[in-house]
Amino acid sequence: MAQEQGLRWQKLLQYEHEQRLYLEDMVEQLGKQHSNLEKQIQKSMNTGPETTGLYHPPYHMYVHALPGETDSELYEWSHSTACH
Repeated sequence: MAQEQGLRWQKLLQYEHEQRLYLEDMVEQLGKQHSNLEKQIQKSMNTGPETTGLYHPPYHMYVHALPGETDSELYEWSHSTACH
């Protein structure tokens, strides 16, 4: 019985080790993809939408409403700041 329990623990530890390696690899790949996307965005912002075909909305369009604010308040704020 103790030997059987030992084998279970060994299998569990092996599984956990494989999962850790898999997740480490995935995080590394995602980090590389993120870096590449940042570089592409930076490059496209420097060259302009007319050469890349990409549209970059003004900064105020990325701002999200705070809790308790309505969409109309955010809309009014974003348009008032964009015009001034």
